[in-house]
Amino acid sequence: MISFRKDNFQFNYRAAAIITRTDATNTVEVLVTTESHLPFCYLPGGRVEMGEEARAALEREIWEELHKTAEVGDLLVVAETFHPHSDGLQGHNVELYFAVSLPSARKIYEAAAPFPGSESEPALTFFWQRPDATGDDVRSLVPLFLRDLLSKPLPSSPVHIIHREP
Repeated sequence: MISFRKDNFQFNYRAAAIITRTDATNTVEVLVTTESHLPFCYLPGGRVEMGEEARAALEREIWEELHKTAEVGDLLVVAETFHPHSDGLQGHNVELYFAVSLPSARKIYEAAAPFPGSESEPALTFFWQRPDATGDDVRSLVPLFLRDLLSKPLPSSPVHIIHREP
């Protein structure tokens, strides 16, 4: 995986999936994942391996996390994110966000409750959530720019976002 530390920074090169569904009230929800110890959720995907294309990395990650074949569509977002880590390091990520569908995953699209992923380390839980959801029982979607971006129609061509979290 392309991930390394230098000085006070942790760098990651990541590919992520924007998988959406529309519920009965025409509300768009996005498939997100989390780990039991985290107070936030994020989009499925993971780090790209050296020599691996981002689309191939995303196909691999979806297979590892959900045991489903992903149809990776258009590149929607190129993001440079900067955020503090709980261990005092500063995160610096380059993230590629793709539109993704799961053609053989009807049960996932119909899931009403959280469901486990297929990897055991870390143990992931997946669920559908409105991108801008708030409340005491909601895990906030990170990076923060995704809440606004995914609450609108998806971009028709790739956008470049530089995002710094406090």
